[in-house]
Amino acid sequence: MSSPASTSHGYIKECQNNPTIDCSLYNINTTCDENGIYYPWAQEHCPLFCGFCQAPTVTIDCVDQLHNCDEYQRDLCTNSLYRLFREQNCRKYCRICKDFDFVPANSVFG
Repeated sequence: MSSPASTSHGYIKECQNNPTIDCSLYNINTTCDENGIYYPWAQEHCPLFCGFCQAPTVTIDCVDQLHNCDEYQRDLCTNSLYRLFREQNCRKYCRICKDFDFVPANSVFG
């Protein structure tokens, strides 16, 4: 994927989402579809979220942030409604990572 053209917004040049918008609240398939009506908006405001550019990465250990991930509902690891929760809290339990993982340097995990 190519990087979007630079604009006056610094978050585009540095492969960051617009800091005033929570891109994770949007449906990635609809918002980031290059044939969709939201594509121009997504390129400007959510380039990192949509994968239009590559952010620097850091290595993190594959561990759960919570000690009781196994006590949540069975679909914790598969239901799209819980994606952000499992990525932030139950990465090892849900087998999102192996011994270590590479994540964007400016993510909640880094």
